[in-house]
Amino acid sequence: MSRRRFSEHEVIETLWHQGVVIPCFRCKLPITPMLRDSENTAFDIEREHIHEIALGGKDEPENCVYSHANCHHQITNGTKAT
Repeated sequence: MSRRRFSEHEVIETLWHQGVVIPCFRCKLPITPMLRDSENTAFDIEREHIHEIALGGKDEPENCVYSHANCHHQITNGTKAT
């Protein structure tokens, strides 16, 4: 019997339970779980690439960072003013 591999969100949730603080790459504030109920956790976190894949970046852990979904959205899409 082989062991099940954890999803990316399960690994992040495990790190939170161990007390690891994950800062947002963009705003530097801690990324925290948003508890919806006792069994379900919502994620306001997105993985992004430091050097974009479309511009020749690699899809490897060394090229990835985590940001709040809203922080990443503003960088990707701009604000209403832009």
